[in-house]
Amino acid sequence: MKRKWHQVLRNYEVMCIVLLGSLALRLLVAGAYAEMLLYVVLGVVGIGLALWAPRSEEPWRERIRLLWYPVLINVFYARLGTTMRCIGYSSWDATLLAWDEKCFGRTPAVSLIPCLQPWLTELLSLCYLLFFPAVMALYVIAIWQGPRGGAALFRGLISLYAIGFLGYSLVPAAGPHLAWPEMFPDWQDMGFFTRVNAVLVAQGSNHVDVFPSLHSGITWFFLGHWWRTKRPVFWLCLLPACGLFLATLYLRYHYGLDVIAGILLGSLCLRLTYPQQQPS
Repeated sequence: MKRKWHQVLRNYEVMCIVLLGSLALRLLVAGAYAEMLLYVVLGVVGIGLALWAPRSEEPWRERIRLLWYPVLINVFYARLGTTMRCIGYSSWDATLLAWDEKCFGRTPAVSLIPCLQPWLTELLSLCYLLFFPAVMALYVIAIWQGPRGGAALFRGLISLYAIGFLGYSLVPAAGPHLAWPEMFPDWQDMGFFTRVNAVLVAQGSNHVDVFPSLHSGITWFFLGHWWRTKRPVFWLCLLPACGLFLATLYLRYHYGLDVIAGILLGSLCLRLTYPQQQPS
């Protein structure tokens, strides 16, 4: 007997549908019907693929179903800034700064100003850039594994993105480097990686992508995945990952609470991915 569409969807797919539906509803209320249509179409495509490839014993269909989600994530992220302007939003930067000051005395990006050194900026910019090939590697592994494990990996990774993007839409903020440039000195003697990173962030950010820090959450998830599957890869990645955590603050992209929220979210999604598996 054929299952209904809601019985075919996996948990991470349901989370994506909830995310898309929440924004479609807000756009409907705002009267932004053309923008709303985009999210309706994205949701329909996801449901259609789930109905088309409901069984994991068809590897090629399974891989196409999985492949849709990296596409969805990138389309969603690129469009979210425009969507939030259509909805009309108030920035949370002042609130996040106030919370940081209440918790830490000063937001960590300001506390790290005395540590500024060109060599350290270059090193941490490299660590920040390594995030992108690391995420691509997880996607490739998940799609290659297909029904043999890819769906399980996507359960955590895409859930992390869906919840994180919901956070972006509910707590939109630009980050210390854009909201409070007067707090920071200019970068000096920018090296190659620092310049590349600055260009990528300036051109690629949607300006609402702060809370939670998905760079931190996904990196935490990345470490947890390798800890449970291949310990040598975990140890190889540990120092660059620690550099990335520091880079999110040192490079002024995030508030301290963003990073904490991202790591907590990464821990939650590791539990979704490995609910009963013990570390090897």
